[in-house]
Amino acid sequence: MNSFQLDESVTNESKAVEFLQKHGLIPDSKKCENGHEMKLSFGKVIRWRCSLRSCRKQIGVRVGTWFQGTKMPLKTAILFIYFWANKESSGERMKKKLDLSPSTTVDWNSLLREVCVFMEKQEDSNLERKEVTVEVDKTNFAQRSRDIHFFYEFLCKK
Repeated sequence: MNSFQLDESVTNESKAVEFLQKHGLIPDSKKCENGHEMKLSFGKVIRWRCSLRSCRKQIGVRVGTWFQGTKMPLKTAILFIYFWANKESSGERMKKKLDLSPSTTVDWNSLLREVCVFMEKQEDSNLERKEVTVEVDKTNFAQRSRDIHFFYEFLCKK
């Protein structure tokens, strides 16, 4: 799938949620704190709502996922992840294609690297230890008046 096909298949936030559910990034089902089944409610805000009238607990669709705490529309996040995975998430490109600020691009690049590190740790804890060489390349890519931003590239050789 290329970026145009992805953009056409994820036309709005509800389609984005369906796409993320299909790929296991948002759960297909959820239970409220009282143990009742919840249903997705698609309105101005997408959220899980308890189906019992007497309960009616609500929780945001991002809660409990690694999208929790993010504000970027899910459709934009999907496209950003696509570009990031294809090494096309530079500040200029994201400004042009997704209308994102450089600081948002830096934050999301960092978030996705953190997710990869987390997943690698999860995988390592499930598998027996193996010999691995990691090369680290540190690059200064943005320098504002007081802030210096570094990009770390990790290359894992097994």
